Amino acid sequence: MSKGSGAKEPSLSASVLSADGEAFETGVRQLIADGKSRTALESAKQFHKAQHTIASESLLLDAYMARIHSLLDQNLAPEAKSLLDLVKERFPAALDRVEGLIAATSARVGELAQLLAPLNDPELSSERRSAIDSPFKRRSRISPRLRVARRCPQNIVCVSPQPRWTRRSM
Repeated sequence: MSKGSGAKEPSLSASVLSADGEAFETGVRQLIADGKSRTALESAKQFHKAQHTIASESLLLDAYMARIHSLLDQNLAPEAKSLLDLVKERFPAALDRVEGLIAATSARVGELAQLLAPLNDPELSSERRSAIDSPFKRRSRISPRLRVARRCPQNIVCVSPQPRWTRRSM
């Protein structure tokens, strides 16, 4: 048995990588569909390193997004956030593509100030406003305290997850 503590997931071979890009892309997409996001990401990295095409970059971004979703599903929001920061740094042109993930990840790690700051811009597009607001609409992905805070009237503060209201002094 090898040094690792667990069995490694099968990776797509290097011969497939150089032979047929379309078959390789299909293989990576199948790995994503099978929930093997870690292996899909590693394979997509190899493919993009060899090809350096728009298609390979798109595949790599899809693999990154699948991996980030997988980390969020495993309640590993800080890890998902750091991977998302890496994607934003390496692929600034794809910022529109990962915008929804940015909002969801910021909400999950509790960076609400960063998440809600763009809402102060009066020229904010309705699509962007909707993307920022969407994590608050998905009740299953947000803590009860945030859901209650979102419903609070302007001059009332919620002091616990169970609604106990206190008036703010003005």
